[in-house]
Amino acid sequence: MGILDFLRGKKAPSYDPTNIKITDLDEGFVFDYDLQSWTVKRKSTYDWGDNFFSYEYQIFNGTKTMSLSVEEEDEITVEISTPISITKVDDTLPQYINTHEKAPYSIQFEQKEYRLVSESPGYFQKDSNSEWEELITWRYESRDSNKLIDIDQWDDMEFEASISYSIKPYEISNILPR
Repeated sequence: MGILDFLRGKKAPSYDPTNIKITDLDEGFVFDYDLQSWTVKRKSTYDWGDNFFSYEYQIFNGTKTMSLSVEEEDEITVEISTPISITKVDDTLPQYINTHEKAPYSIQFEQKEYRLVSESPGYFQKDSNSEWEELITWRYESRDSNKLIDIDQWDDMEFEASISYSIKPYEISNILPR
């Protein structure tokens, strides 16, 4: 950033422009994944407490929209997810959770069994201008550990589900800001 940029009111980027990392992603950024170019349409934030945050990016390749989740704790965890209908997982699941005040130990989806691996209460902010919303997420893992299903409860009867798989951070490349 030069002195003229400072005088014009331009802010310095929060990332190193010569070494942009997956943890630097923001709205409008473009990157390559799976031989396609993707644009970040929206950045959302999860606050899981104890100063632990994760980020979800709505990404679009011109024909398909998916979510890219990035967590950085001891190492960087990256997942690609797509929403699925809660009724396709189990249409009695919301009632079960409300009645028992907990999620079942296992669920079935597309003839695969998924086992409960975590329960995480937290807060979600859709974008930097929106209010924080409270949620509980139950994470299920397939027996072969290849796929994950997240069940999110937003309100007594408001549930969402998504299926995801992990990728390596290096699979995201050529990250460029707009």
